Amino acid sequence: MYKVLLVDDEMSVCIGLKKLVNWGDFGFMIAGTASNGEEALNLHLKEHFDLIVTDLKMPVMNGLELIREVHDSPYPCEIVIVSAYGEFAYAQKAMQYGVNYYLIKPVDEAIVEGFLSQVKEKLDAHEKPMATIPNPELIQRQYSLSNNGAIIEIRRYINDHFSEPLTLNFLAQKYSFSPAYLGRLFRKEMGVQFNDYLRNLRIREACDMMEDTEMSINDIAEKCGFSDPYYFSRQFKQVMQMNPQQYKQ
Repeated sequence: MYKVLLVDDEMSVCIGLKKLVNWGDFGFMIAGTASNGEEALNLHLKEHFDLIVTDLKMPVMNGLELIREVHDSPYPCEIVIVSAYGEFAYAQKAMQYGVNYYLIKPVDEAIVEGFLSQVKEKLDAHEKPMATIPNPELIQRQYSLSNNGAIIEIRRYINDHFSEPLTLNFLAQKYSFSPAYLGRLFRKEMGVQFNDYLRNLRIREACDMMEDTEMSINDIAEKCGFSDPYYFSRQFKQVMQMNPQQYKQ
């Protein structure tokens, strides 16, 4: 088993990464966690990890400093960056130390599994981790894949919480994006604006309720996330080309 060190100043992130995939299935074991770069470096110099999965922005010693120190140490190893949107410039700097793996929070299970398979193959081949030439196109492609994973997770959240007062600003803050960037990314990945996606989802759910229940239209509107029944009626007619009363009949 290859030894893995998880590094993040938010312990919940480390716990989440532990549970996200079955590391043993890919030949890895979580052998340690650290809350900042300095703690991680001290652990690595003692334990000699095969893989370090690290955040970038941390107190005491940040991820870039950790990567540089590991690179210059007698025990270089594979490194995967896991960070929030907006820190891609930091990842580009890490490339000069041979870091070729970059994940965007929130991390998608399938993407992590793909990365682990790549790292496993590299370690099995006994390649020198820091001897490879950084590949900007690879980093950018993995960055894009991570964004796709983020949209999948956001869409899942919307589908589960459509009855709540969701906004693009709320989701951007929750998933560490800027609202403008998330809006563009959502449209690119989903082919529709966020507001239109949410409205259409709510209207579709309202239609299902009208067909399957005897609830009043006002109650259905509220359960589908519309606090104003008149606004619901206007949105419903815009989508369905008829008002809710006509559809219900």
